[in-house]
Amino acid sequence: MKTCQKLVLLAAFFNFPIWAADNQHTAKITRFFGKAEILSEPAEKKTGKPPHVLFEGHYYHVEPAKVGAEVKLGSVIQTKEKTMVRLVYPNGDQIMISPSSSYKVTLETKDGHEKPVSELIYGKFRAVISKEGPRKESEVRTRTMVMGIRGTDFHVSAYSEQGGSKVSVLRGAVAVTPQAAKAGEQPQTIEVKTGYSAAVPSETEAPLKVAATDKFDLKAIQESVSFTKLPPAAPADPQTQKQIAALEEKAVETTKKDIQTGDPELYKRIQAAEAKGKKIDNVDVLQAVTLEKALVRAPEPTREKIEALSKAGLIQKPAAPPRKPTSQELDELESGIYDKYFKR
Repeated sequence: MKTCQKLVLLAAFFNFPIWAADNQHTAKITRFFGKAEILSEPAEKKTGKPPHVLFEGHYYHVEPAKVGAEVKLGSVIQTKEKTMVRLVYPNGDQIMISPSSSYKVTLETKDGHEKPVSELIYGKFRAVISKEGPRKESEVRTRTMVMGIRGTDFHVSAYSEQGGSKVSVLRGAVAVTPQAAKAGEQPQTIEVKTGYSAAVPSETEAPLKVAATDKFDLKAIQESVSFTKLPPAAPADPQTQKQIAALEEKAVETTKKDIQTGDPELYKRIQAAEAKGKKIDNVDVLQAVTLEKALVRAPEPTREKIEALSKAGLIQKPAAPPRKPTSQELDELESGIYDKYFKR
């Protein structure tokens, strides 16, 4: 009997969800707000139940996204404005997709080795990927960059008009390679670590630019993937609710383990809070405190960047450069964040 059949029988016998046992690369939507579509079952001709849509040379079955919906290999998620989607895999890996985004997931086989590949066609997403899970050696691709993931917390932006893209590492490290290179040159791969961002401005401008992730960048990330202020989704059926609760619990476990490895200080704070009776069992809290802690220590945007952002109307130019806080002030600000999230 094939392995797949055995897993299905075991799942049925022990009353486990078949989707979890059968496919480690199938995610479920656990948080959702707004309007989004799932494109699935790509084929050269229209097959199966309508409606269909032609996308990148293939016909896809289209269905509206909702809490509990499965996202399988080969699927594309397209979000509208004011929409956010969280995908969680059986091992607790998470993908948070921002408004106005198009995200595709596939599985490539090379030399007998399977490698998950995520493609951000346009838009933004944040991911928390386990160093021990099936996506620990996955790739993320945009039109201008290829990112090798080894387990980390990171955010990717891709802009369809200019072709530029950017990755910011919130915890861990990502190996980044430009898609384009000058004739006769091999693209240079750079490891981008916690607190840094890498960008390729456009398809015609190949050099990879690496810089510290500043406060403006982090605030933009915060706005693009925050679930903390969203209204609750429509209630699902009891069985789906049970599956979602189990996945969210697994997401918390995976995130805590990643924090333990990549940010021991934050993990100690979590342990101390839980020892005092505060149960930290919400992945939104863990993701929010990671960003807010990074904001405290992040540098201000450079003068050149402030000038450019002000000229574009994205920020109001400050009358004077902000004063750099002292170490004591930074410690107090950071403690305030821990108190905000971890006190009973």
